[in-house]
Amino acid sequence: MRRRLWLAAAVLLLALAAWLMLRGGDELPAEKTVALPRALRPAERERMQRRQTLASLAHPTPGPQRPRDPLLAALSTGAGKTALIIEANAIRNSPVGQLLIDCLARGEQGNPVELLKRELNVDVLQDLDRVAITPRGVILSGNFGNAKWDQLMGDRATSSAYGEQGTVYSGPQRRTADGGSDQDVAARWGNGLVMLGSSATDAHDSLDRIEGRTPSAPPLSEQQTYGEIYGVMSSDDLARLFPREAKDLANQLRRVADQVEIHVDTSSDVGLTATVRGSTGSPDLEDLGKSLGGLLSLARLKAQAEGDTATSELLESARVLPHGSSFDLELALPLKVLERELAWCKDPKAHGPSQRVPPP
Repeated sequence: MRRRLWLAAAVLLLALAAWLMLRGGDELPAEKTVALPRALRPAERERMQRRQTLASLAHPTPGPQRPRDPLLAALSTGAGKTALIIEANAIRNSPVGQLLIDCLARGEQGNPVELLKRELNVDVLQDLDRVAITPRGVILSGNFGNAKWDQLMGDRATSSAYGEQGTVYSGPQRRTADGGSDQDVAARWGNGLVMLGSSATDAHDSLDRIEGRTPSAPPLSEQQTYGEIYGVMSSDDLARLFPREAKDLANQLRRVADQVEIHVDTSSDVGLTATVRGSTGSPDLEDLGKSLGGLLSLARLKAQAEGDTATSELLESARVLPHGSSFDLELALPLKVLERELAWCKDPKAHGPSQRVPPP
């Protein structure tokens, strides 16, 4: 049962980011103007301020205390780390939200929304606010006062209080294929934050940062929390997502870029901005931008040569904008494109104009 729940959670959380950032990443209509996220808007600034709380004053760190976002404080400390945050509640209430929910409901592993509601008494459509995805695990924020977290790890799990509002749940140790050991670990902070990972040490560290026992320096600031998906990725983590045929470009990214800052807006259509920054000098970074722009151009020419008018038109609006020590990649995906591509979620016979077969 524990593995089914982890799989359900993974499907639910990753599907949101995958469709919006990767599936739509190279499908851009030339004639459509789509709002692109560039800075905090008034509603997002209000959202940011509403989430700020004071760290625990029982064990304060040196220096003045200031309100901060507990979810950001929970993230691993230091620049160059990867952390992508999905505003799940905002996406749920955006035009693309119902499309994604329809697709999740058709998964072969069952509907993860219903599974989590039945097994853990968590209604992700109502209770879940944000999801943070990191290399070390997943962090959920929301209202989890009625959740049955003690059932997450199974009957053999143990739980222990930690700090002032923390509880850590540890599953039984498992032997891994390489002869080591592994276990599932979850940590809860009050009723508003849950961390899922595989290390009790990581769980304790996150709770220490939230409650102010150790300093917190998250990989992204509160000023970067705009859009419905936002965050930073290390160049190494991002390069792993490149297809095999783009191996040279992936290696170039690793060599000259430090990190990529990503923002996705889903309030109407879907717009993405990605800022690539480097420390090896502007000529190398400029070459990377040109390589990426060239790859997009080749993809468009290939589509034109094969008579794929839809794809060639979609690729027309991809833009790479140099800024000296960085460059921006801008992408736009109208809602009508998502509606067409996700039509199979409601009608299995509808593969869309591209005639793609829905994924298994």
